[in-house]
Amino acid sequence: MKKHLALLTLCPLLAYGAVMVPVSNGPLSVGDKLTDNVSMQEVEDGRVFAGTIKNMEELEGMVAKRSIKPGVPILRTHIKQDYPVNRNSSVTFTYQRGGIQLTGTATALEEGSLGESVKILNPDTRTTLAATVTGPAQVKIQ
Repeated sequence: MKKHLALLTLCPLLAYGAVMVPVSNGPLSVGDKLTDNVSMQEVEDGRVFAGTIKNMEELEGMVAKRSIKPGVPILRTHIKQDYPVNRNSSVTFTYQRGGIQLTGTATALEEGSLGESVKILNPDTRTTLAATVTGPAQVKIQ
């Protein structure tokens, strides 16, 4: 009787776990608000890199800094703060002194959040002024 030797070949297997992270539901363009088109989805942890956003709370008040394809986990390098006033954007300024109120248009020289002070440029006089952000594209000169 012949004895047969069974050979067993072992192949290394890679086991991936799954992680829940925010993923784009559709294409996102520069400036798109993220909470509108992003949901928590399960992805292989092999697709989760350093800098991957871990929860939806981290996306509050953020917009896409660059285009993001559908199904892509959101990275910190993909996003930026959504400021009510953006650098080089047109803003409406108000200035009040006594009973007189002036309103005009200027260019923001820096970005700012509500209540922050930003520099603006009056295009008519080429004067740089300090103003406080009061709303989207709205500032008040001190």
